Amino acid sequence: MSKHMPQREVRCYHCGNALQVGERALTTMCPHCYRGLRVDDVVLRGKESFAAVQTCGMVIIHRKARVLAGVVQASMGVQVEGALRGDVISGGPVLIGPKAFWKGGCRAPSIHIHDGASVGGGWFEITPDVRFGDPAIVDKPIKTPKSHPEPGPEPVRDLREYIRTLPLRVTERRDDSSAKAG
Repeated sequence: MSKHMPQREVRCYHCGNALQVGERALTTMCPHCYRGLRVDDVVLRGKESFAAVQTCGMVIIHRKARVLAGVVQASMGVQVEGALRGDVISGGPVLIGPKAFWKGGCRAPSIHIHDGASVGGGWFEITPDVRFGDPAIVDKPIKTPKSHPEPGPEPVRDLREYIRTLPLRVTERRDDSSAKAG
């Protein structure tokens, strides 16, 4: 006699596809993009450095934790009580605690910042439907637009070649005797 295992729905942080997994599952594979997924919550308690923190659950950064990450992707949300430097893409609410330090960008359906939190630089985009898997969002988070200078002339690579391209000025030579006579 087989038992029916309780299921829960998670969203792939690579392609955004919704899938059903067992309630106690830690990892799985997305049937849409065939990439491995971490399903459990990620709890960080110390000094950590990552290129990417990715999970279909929540990312929880404890009070004494210091996290440096290129990107943090969490389908269910992010909770910061310590320090976080990095860009966050979250499918759930982002909670920044009263003594937390935050530096970086954020894209989430909601952000709750408690009194006393320190939030420095970065972009914040509140959108009800966070899309995962879009390369413009995942690989290159939106930064504050920078002004671009007007394009100028090409840089000079060879001075001799540059001198040859200059127009020649033709000047008439005056005769010194005619200048004194006048």
